[in-house]
Amino acid sequence: MLTIGVRERPRALFEGLPDDVAAALRPMFGSVRVIESTERVDESEFDILVTGTAVHRSAHLHVLAFGADSVGRIVIPIQSPAAPKVLPSSNRPVSERPTMHAPWVAQVADVVSEELAIPEGVAGTVRDLIQDTLIPWVVEQHPRPRWRAFRDFHSTTRSEMSLTGVRILLATGDLQRTLAFMAHRADNTARPLGILLALPVLPSRVEEWGRWFLEEVRAVSPHLFPRSVSWQADSTWTPDDLRAALDSLEELTARRQRIQAELEADELRARGAVGTATRAAEQGIWKLVTAQGEDLVTAVVDAFQFLGFDIQDSDALVKPGSPRMEDLQVRQPSAPEWVALCEVKGYTKGASPKGVIQLTTRPVQAFVAANQRSPSALWFVANQWLEEPPDRRPSLLGGDPVVDLIAGWGGAVIDTVDLLRALVNIQAGRATADEVALSLLDARGRWSWPGSVPDAPVVTRRP
Repeated sequence: MLTIGVRERPRALFEGLPDDVAAALRPMFGSVRVIESTERVDESEFDILVTGTAVHRSAHLHVLAFGADSVGRIVIPIQSPAAPKVLPSSNRPVSERPTMHAPWVAQVADVVSEELAIPEGVAGTVRDLIQDTLIPWVVEQHPRPRWRAFRDFHSTTRSEMSLTGVRILLATGDLQRTLAFMAHRADNTARPLGILLALPVLPSRVEEWGRWFLEEVRAVSPHLFPRSVSWQADSTWTPDDLRAALDSLEELTARRQRIQAELEADELRARGAVGTATRAAEQGIWKLVTAQGEDLVTAVVDAFQFLGFDIQDSDALVKPGSPRMEDLQVRQPSAPEWVALCEVKGYTKGASPKGVIQLTTRPVQAFVAANQRSPSALWFVANQWLEEPPDRRPSLLGGDPVVDLIAGWGGAVIDTVDLLRALVNIQAGRATADEVALSLLDARGRWSWPGSVPDAPVVTRRP
C-alpha cells in the first residue's frame, strides 16, 4: 500500500506551549504539529501530546502535561481478593481478574503541608529533575497544588478517590497528597492506553524532562519512538566538528549512565544496610525506650551485661508459689559482695513513685532474711512516656521525694533514655563501658548520662 504524507516518528502534537518551550522540544521529535486547544485534528496520526492546557485528546496518546488544569481519565487498578469468590447458587468459583477505575483527574491548590517527599524507587535522572526544577517552585506556593481524582467529572458530588496505584513522583510528606505522578491514560472503558506524566507547573530544563519522558514511553512503545529522529544527527550529513561533538556527547552520556547505574546500585545496597541495621536496633538497643514488660527487662539485662555487670534473674530465686520480689540482682564482678536490687518498669505516661516504695520494702526484707545483710544499692530503672520521642520526655520522677529515699539506700532512679544515650556514646567511642559502669555505681538519688565519672567505685551498704 502506498501512503502519502506519512510523518516521521515520533509524531508530536504541541498544544498551549510557549514559543521558547516548543522550540526547545521540537528537535526531539520526528515531526511536530502545533495546534490550538480547540483545533480539530486526526489524533490517530500522532503518538504524543505535549501540552500546557487541559488534556482532552485521544487516550491513545502519550501525554507530557506541564501545569495543566486537568489531565482527563487515568487508570487506577483495583486489587483482586486473595481468594476467588463463589456464586451463592453454586459451588463454582467466579473468575476474578483485576478491575480498573478510570477517574477524572484535575489540579487544585489546597495543600498547606510543609513537608514534601520523593517516594522510594524514584531515582536517577527524574529524582534530580524533581529536586532541581519542581521542589524550588513548589515550596514557594501557598497553598500548594495537588492532583485530585474524581469518580465522575460531571457528578454533582464529585466524590474524591485515592491515587494509590499510580506512580507517584512527588507528594506531601505523609504521601497522602500527590503533586506529580505518572499513570496510564484511560478511555471510558478503563482500558490502559497512553502514558501520562503530570507535572504541577511548566518546569525549567524542559528538554531534560522531555528526554526522560521519551525514554519512559520508548520502553513501552519502541516502534513509535525511534532513537534517531533528526537528519541533523545522521553521520551522512554532519561535518567533522559536529560529529566529534556528537561522539563526545554520546561518550559522556554513556559514562554518566554507567556511573549513575553504579551509584544507584550502591544506594540500593546502602538502603538495604540501613534497613537491616534499623531492624536490629528496633529489636535490640532501642527497646530500652520502646518496650514494656519482659521485652524491657531483657533490654535492660543486655545493657547491664554490656557494661560488665553480672545479672541474676530474681524470679529464679523465688520458691514456687511465693510472691515475686525485684526483677534483677546486679553484681559487680570485681567486688562479689556488691549486690544491687533492681526493679524494671515501663510506663505509657509518667513513672509512679509507688515502684520505688515497693522496691524499698518487701524485696529488701527478703534479701536481708536470706543474706543477713542489706543490699549494696537499689536501682529503679524506668522507661516512661513511651509515646514521646526520647529527647522530649520529662525527667524521671522529677521533684519526687522518693528520689531521696532511694539515695538513702545507696541507689538511684535510672531513666532508660540515659541508659540508651550512654550505650550509643560507647559505640561511638565517646565513652567506655567502664566509665559508664563506674558512674552507675557512684550514683545516688538520680543517675544521668553524661555525668561525672568517678575515679573508683564507691560501694555503700545500709547498716
